[in-house]
Amino acid sequence: MASLAQGMLTSDTLYPLGFRVAREPAELIPNHEYWHALIDTCDIRPPSDRAITHELRAMWSAQTTDTATTKVEQRILRYEGLPAAEAIGELRAGLDCGSYDDPRPRRNGARYTVLADLGLPPVTDVDAQHAFCERNDEQDQWLRSFDCTVLLARGSFATSLRLEASNGVTDEHTRAATQELTTLLRDALLRT
Repeated sequence: MASLAQGMLTSDTLYPLGFRVAREPAELIPNHEYWHALIDTCDIRPPSDRAITHELRAMWSAQTTDTATTKVEQRILRYEGLPAAEAIGELRAGLDCGSYDDPRPRRNGARYTVLADLGLPPVTDVDAQHAFCERNDEQDQWLRSFDCTVLLARGSFATSLRLEASNGVTDEHTRAATQELTTLLRDALLRT
């Protein structure tokens, strides 16, 4: 498990950017009651999910104004028997759902619309990458958000970073922050 933990972003890296730990890294043990996934978008459950042997998740948050908040969730997974790049390819193909109801309990089934590819420049030293954004136009301003997700794969490891911005954080700020965090995510993945 040491190499999985080495692939996580750290508070030392995120603290200078204003992020504080919201949920410490925690390993999710595979079992029949829990479905491991690199992302929850579109409720995609590709065949590669069955090859996940370990998963680690953590979350950080930042208060950008009195009301605006930004959260970063990172997941890193190890796949057995297939390259993680194949998993990213399957997920990318499944992002054509258009809209979906968010399965996370704290979102209460909020409706999200998947937008175009974020168009990040090529990330060096990884086997696969993909980035996209989503919008949730909830009537309740506290649930409304604009989120961007980056997926990176290298060998048997894949990592995702979801930047969730709400309560007045601009779309442009979210896109720019996602691009900035992608380099840090790649550096973490290279430590695995």
